[in-house]
Amino acid sequence: MTVSYELVQIPRGRHEFTAIHVRTGDIFGFMKKQHLYQLTDELTAYPARPAVRLRESMKYQKQGSLASSAMHFQAGNVATSIREYVPGG
Repeated sequence: MTVSYELVQIPRGRHEFTAIHVRTGDIFGFMKKQHLYQLTDELTAYPARPAVRLRESMKYQKQGSLASSAMHFQAGNVATSIREYVPGG
């Protein structure tokens, strides 16, 4: 007999199982049976890995109309004019 189930929230780490306690009976509750099965098993729960989505948006350069990927290009300073140096000002 095989029974499958999903453990939704289990703390991370190593968990050891030493026994399974099985109870059964009829729907009216007249007959009840139980048995303790000895076993040795372990389960290792790893930390959850959330899905990471990378969104790559298109940006345009300040100088022109060429599209470039925002992940690969970051337009910084663009010189538009030059003025004379004024000390202290």
